[in-house]
Amino acid sequence: MWAANISASESIWQPLDWTNGPLALFQKTKNIQFSINPMVTGNLFDDMIVDGQSTINQRLPRGTRPLNETDDLYIGLDLVDVQYISEFKTLALARWARDDPRGGNLTKQERRLLLHQYALELAPNSKSKNENNYADTVIWSDVTY
Repeated sequence: MWAANISASESIWQPLDWTNGPLALFQKTKNIQFSINPMVTGNLFDDMIVDGQSTINQRLPRGTRPLNETDDLYIGLDLVDVQYISEFKTLALARWARDDPRGGNLTKQERRLLLHQYALELAPNSKSKNENNYADTVIWSDVTY
């Protein structure tokens, strides 16, 4: 779940980077009403791990409602990560390989480290009981505009 940041030397949380794409469309444009972010999951080849979450999102009318704790977000994200994109709702979100350990006493950084460790266990030849244990998910949503 960590990825090298092309524009900087530090690593970034990949789901946080996704907020700059399919979710940021709602901030950057006024005419896009829906965004779809299809993702593949599984081990492609021996060294390419793909464990994204597909989403279908909808723009909400300005001022409709702020996001809240019950809204679906990518794995390892909190409301503060998307607070600048307030007018959207996730209509469908694919499960990730395990649940996000929200709640409890873990910081966001500690949660992300646990999730990253789990992602490494999914990898081919990890010798973990979780090797290749990706979530197979199909998402859909009826939408009206």
